[in-house]
Amino acid sequence: MKTKITLLALISTLTIAVFAQSNDAEVITITTSLNTTMALNLETTGITFDFNTLEEYSNGKGGKYSDWATTAGVSSTANWEFFFKASTGFIHEDGNTQMPYDNLGVTIDWTGTNTSKVYCKNTPLALSDQNVLLIGQQGNQSNAGDETANSFVIYWELGTTNGNMNSENLFEQDLKKGVYQVDIEMIVTEVL
Repeated sequence: MKTKITLLALISTLTIAVFAQSNDAEVITITTSLNTTMALNLETTGITFDFNTLEEYSNGKGGKYSDWATTAGVSSTANWEFFFKASTGFIHEDGNTQMPYDNLGVTIDWTGTNTSKVYCKNTPLALSDQNVLLIGQQGNQSNAGDETANSFVIYWELGTTNGNMNSENLFEQDLKKGVYQVDIEMIVTEVL
């Protein structure tokens, strides 16, 4: 009987050892790529200022809630900032004479549901040939979202001397009469 118990114990030990050693594993690597997607939807109709009277030359035209407006929205999977800058000279139709960039300025009315920092909410910022920050992220709050969350209206003004715009009105500058044009680049970049 002693032989049967020893044999049974030996079989039991072998079974446990076989199950303990029958372990197999494979590795699967999961890769996720979180890409930034940004889209600026901007009404691209040109803005025209016609100056005819001494009052217009002295006081300028446009400003917040005026008729000189551009609607815009940003759809983004990341936090973003919005800039503008002149991409050409503010050139007279003669091809040589230039109007100073800072005669043109913008204010922005934020209409989206997100919270963003508008740097020209009540006081215009003047155009430059360098990037001018108009909208940014508010503290640590995300401004990622669709156009409903990130919609705004840009109001244009020329010759008003408001904010950091040219302190001399158009009458005082005595610019050559005629048509001046400038192309403006509107830029959305990711906040890193």
